[in-house]
Amino acid sequence: MKYKNVLILLLLNIMLVGCSNNIGSNNLDVILDDAFKYKGTWRVESYSSISEDGYNEIEDLTGKEVQIEKDSINIFNSIVANVRYKLKVVDKSYVISYENNLTAEKFMSSKDSLDIISAIDNNMTLCEFIILDDNNIVMIYRSELIYLKKVSSNTNFTVNNGNIINDSSINESNNSDVGVMIGLKTPRVLDEDGNYTEDEYRTIWISYKDDDINAIYEKENIIFPRMNGIWSINAKYSEINNKHFDYFEVTTLEGKVTSNSEYSKEVSSYKSINFIGNDYIALESYNGENFINEYHDYKIVPVDNINSNEGLSVDQIFNKDIKDLFNTDFKNAYENITDEDKNNYNNSVDYTNITMARNDGRWILRGKIRAVEENKEGKDFNVSIDPNKKLINFNSLLVPWKILKGEVPFLSDAYTSPNGEIALVRYKKYLSVYRIENGHLQGSPLINIPLQKNERIIMAEWCTSGYVDEWQKAFNDGSEIYIEEE
Repeated sequence: MKYKNVLILLLLNIMLVGCSNNIGSNNLDVILDDAFKYKGTWRVESYSSISEDGYNEIEDLTGKEVQIEKDSINIFNSIVANVRYKLKVVDKSYVISYENNLTAEKFMSSKDSLDIISAIDNNMTLCEFIILDDNNIVMIYRSELIYLKKVSSNTNFTVNNGNIINDSSINESNNSDVGVMIGLKTPRVLDEDGNYTEDEYRTIWISYKDDDINAIYEKENIIFPRMNGIWSINAKYSEINNKHFDYFEVTTLEGKVTSNSEYSKEVSSYKSINFIGNDYIALESYNGENFINEYHDYKIVPVDNINSNEGLSVDQIFNKDIKDLFNTDFKNAYENITDEDKNNYNNSVDYTNITMARNDGRWILRGKIRAVEENKEGKDFNVSIDPNKKLINFNSLLVPWKILKGEVPFLSDAYTSPNGEIALVRYKKYLSVYRIENGHLQGSPLINIPLQKNERIIMAEWCTSGYVDEWQKAFNDGSEIYIEEE
């Protein structure tokens, strides 16, 4: 990293969370303090839309103010406490809007790199700031590029221990709004002709506003949020010379393909999605000519390189010291194999043979010990490494698993919203939505959503407040799920 960017990092003291393939320089984890140079009051000079939807407020934004504090932010008289900040240093190819073909180059002038700061609330991006200079920044907020000029180093709102003191400007009616994209997979099966079907994927949108469930929508394929918009993953396959090849196509909602569809054609390849995060996807795969609906390998790959033949190793996702912990988990799992079966499994640790799985209401990291024989399935083991923010933003169960098992003993899984308003409870045939009150499920389900046979949840991406309306736009062209009244 060049000296200028190092100096900015030291002055900013911003908490960095994770890294991205778009980052053009190294990341440094530092803590935001009172020396944060962008603290203060900023006034709107001008703004323009980067989406046909545009800003959803009626009044003109010109002259309105944004106030930035080290751990809170006031955007147009809407205060958010407990904000953290993430800095990424990008080059000119970094995409800000695929819809408008807008890249960082527009804002770089003669600079070699550009600093972009994300304000993060409840593990979701509230807005982003493109740093032009010390007194001029561009805020990306609700599909708008908002040009801000610094007018003061002071602010006039107060947050104490995460509680907003002067809260008269806050719209309380939006505090309970929450939405979730649920990614679902129906695994392939053997059909009547003796051939295996393809995996089927769909995404359900559920929103909770004004203390009730809104209409529920579904769309084919996986619809998922990223830092720069809503995206789609489409499962594809080819049959060439009696060989089968699975691959995935990543597109923007406008249909622009961003993934590389190249793949090895030397041997048949079968792939299935286990988990999707913002920037990473966990797969299970089989390479060979004797597929019997069993996958022998796991791997985690970047969404931007989704068809890569090589998975990331644990030290690429976490840090170089994490290998020791993974190695211990692997050895313990291998030692638990009976002596008579140990010869059937490879005792060489593979740091890339990893995936994401569900366990007691949380996502966990899972590894696999390979079988010696090609057509034998390996042995899974749970890894004692908590998934980090690179893999999953929100991974907390706000109603403890023990309480859930006592209240709804027939559940198989559960998810709770970041704001503690609702819980999704998975049963064999239904996904049920409950209100949460005082750390418990309240009464009967608000709604029961039928699931297809053997359907699995591979993604749960949450949003709150103003993001609910924004995310729902991605499903306006979907199908409404009609729930029969009992």
